[in-house]
Amino acid sequence: MQARILVALAMSSVALPAGAPENIRHEPAPSDDVTFEVPIKLTQLAADIRQVDVTCSLTSDAIVPSGSGGSRRQLAGHAVLDVSNGQVVAPATTVVVAVPAARLQNPDKQTFNWECSLTGYSVGTRPPPPARRTPAGWDTFAARHEKPSFQLSPAPEVLSGSFMW
Repeated sequence: MQARILVALAMSSVALPAGAPENIRHEPAPSDDVTFEVPIKLTQLAADIRQVDVTCSLTSDAIVPSGSGGSRRQLAGHAVLDVSNGQVVAPATTVVVAVPAARLQNPDKQTFNWECSLTGYSVGTRPPPPARRTPAGWDTFAARHEKPSFQLSPAPEVLSGSFMW
């Protein structure tokens, strides 16, 4: 079966709604890709946060592990968005998870679990002493985070759900 699944998610200001969205549509398409349409509205981000990454992943027993000795039955895709003036507002961010036919084994009527989450990239901070320096890098957002740049309250939740192939 060839399928394309379009999952519309709503991510609001600094919080994601609890639970999985109800408007999941399955559409025939020429490829075995799963497409997530993710509206994002994040405001009041720290000045050193320069990018936001939306990562969506699929896990299923129908996904053949990759590599030698691989046990991860997972596929993922992501989209990186630039922060402008402390915010990211994107009405429809598309995240495509490519599902190569060679990575599927008997997918019909198998459950596929999906998950979408946000991370941010900080260029780092160098406050005057005695405050400590925060190194550059990617991290998740949280209401209580050891790095002040990644503190958002309420923090964006990881959205998840499942569908049958």
